[in-house]
Amino acid sequence: MTQEPRLFFAIWPNQDERDNLAHLQNIARPYINGTFLNFKTFHLTLIFLGKTPLALVPGLSKAAASIKPPSFELRFNSSQIWPQHNLFHTVPQPPCEELNQFQMELHHALSNAGIHIEHRIFFPHVSLIRNASGSPPKISFHFSWKVSSFILAESLPSQTGPHYNILEEFPAVQ
Repeated sequence: MTQEPRLFFAIWPNQDERDNLAHLQNIARPYINGTFLNFKTFHLTLIFLGKTPLALVPGLSKAAASIKPPSFELRFNSSQIWPQHNLFHTVPQPPCEELNQFQMELHHALSNAGIHIEHRIFFPHVSLIRNASGSPPKISFHFSWKVSSFILAESLPSQTGPHYNILEEFPAVQ
């Protein structure tokens, strides 16, 4: 890990959930141009911390471990291009109150631990294609994602797109 790693908290899919996301990405492939993200990097970001001094990592872990979110399920059946960011993504539908509450609890735990977090509106989504252009048709799909943990990860830039190193996993209450 570098002295100031780029860190984030996220929900990380299991293999079946990654397969469902990759299937959606493949359905969109004929209609959308852009950078297709590697299915191994699919995730739903809870909080992006950016460059973080290495000395703060133990405090991040302790704050994250202090919350015990319940496990819950996300349902996906909607995809679109986010024009402001040229991003093809899928969002949980209907909006998940458990997810929003969990993200707020994590934000508060980190803030209470003295971690500075840039204020951003939480827009839960899973990115599938960056630099996206085109007109995807209405794509019909339905799948669920069982959330039973969350992770702290490091983002490692590379020529082929970001790679993520999972630093720690935190369980949800089953």
